[in-house]
Amino acid sequence: MNARGDVVVEPRYREASAFSHGLAAVRAGRRFHYVDTAGDIAIAGPFKPAGPFSAVGLAAVRTGADRPAGYIDREGRMAVEPRFDEALAFGAQGAAPVRVGDRWGLVDTVGGWIVEPRYARIDEFGEDGRAYRVDAGRPSDGYGYLDAAGRTAVRGGPGLSPVMACGLVRDDDAGLRFLDRAGRPAFDGRFEWADDFDPLSGACVARRGGRWGVLDAVGGFRAVPFREPVTVSGDVVGFGPGQGVAPFLDRDGTVVFVNRAAEVVARLGAGSILPAVLSRGPAEHFLVPEARDGGVVGLATGLLAAEPVGFFPYSLVFGGRRSVTAVPGAGGEGGTRLHTGSLLVLAESHVSEELWGAYGFLADQEGEAFAAYFTDLAGQLAGHFGEPEHDTVRLRIGDGNTARVWHVNGRRLVLEVYSQCGDGDFEHQLRLAALA
Repeated sequence: MNARGDVVVEPRYREASAFSHGLAAVRAGRRFHYVDTAGDIAIAGPFKPAGPFSAVGLAAVRTGADRPAGYIDREGRMAVEPRFDEALAFGAQGAAPVRVGDRWGLVDTVGGWIVEPRYARIDEFGEDGRAYRVDAGRPSDGYGYLDAAGRTAVRGGPGLSPVMACGLVRDDDAGLRFLDRAGRPAFDGRFEWADDFDPLSGACVARRGGRWGVLDAVGGFRAVPFREPVTVSGDVVGFGPGQGVAPFLDRDGTVVFVNRAAEVVARLGAGSILPAVLSRGPAEHFLVPEARDGGVVGLATGLLAAEPVGFFPYSLVFGGRRSVTAVPGAGGEGGTRLHTGSLLVLAESHVSEELWGAYGFLADQEGEAFAAYFTDLAGQLAGHFGEPEHDTVRLRIGDGNTARVWHVNGRRLVLEVYSQCGDGDFEHQLRLAALA
């Protein structure tokens, strides 16, 4: 169809690729041909498969699925003889990545070597005239971008993104930053998180100084007053291709869309059901609202008066949420660590390996939140029960435990923050217990 929605080429092919420089590959039967914008065959194959034409007028093709790849011109002549195991599209500057065996190199428009095959990977050239490459046998620092002459323009490690757009590439090797197409730092300072730039909108979602915002390729970082960007399955939606706006979750539950200047252009209703994923706070952490709302002394009094039972605190990383009164089996994780008394898990947080791997700031953010909860509740309890002992009880041994203990009427009242990391996940729990 054309831009008005009129059908220009009637459906008659098994497959049809996008037009590129006036020609499109289509499949008729088992083979590919190229058609012009009227739908007429301009280059009769048969090819299997057939790549898009580039700005230099060449397209990568094979004459059979198991045959070498080469390049044809717009007249259908073989401009670069088939001799490659894999061939990618030419960039506008006249270089194309090709693979021979397990190594990649660059060729020019007549098939001459610009770089003989020696890289483990070379991607297609982007609009910025750069191609992402990976050295063979150098896992720590063998990443970068090549120019069309085969020179390394940008060097980096495994944190260097394979996506360059707007002349900028994200580098997360030693604190997240952006580099320009010559490998120079593009913005002052570092970011806690940032997406790759969207080439059409010229912007990306980023986080700096604990605030979310929009990073404009030209205008720099602009913070927004919203809670966090909208995520789907843990991935920030951001500036999707062609949409020009990015959705954020506001503090009142509405979803707002902002442009590259961080200006609100649309708002979707009140009371969104979208959960906070990257900025969880007391409303998401606390399982017992009374503790959050100043009622911790009353909760402690109730625990001290409760009939003692056997319990062993659960771990979200190891075992998952379950009844705290469940006694582990013989030889299990309970043993001598089984407690007698009563317990409430006031608040908890669990961050998966996938989420933590994508958003490294979550570890500090969640830890600081639980430290603040602990300080607040310990102060309330001290105001009622007096000064406590420090760290004389551990309800469950973790990677990090901080506790305050009060002796009340022959029982021990314990407030504890428990932290645990394992299998790439981490958790925090805020527990209140009365031990017999």
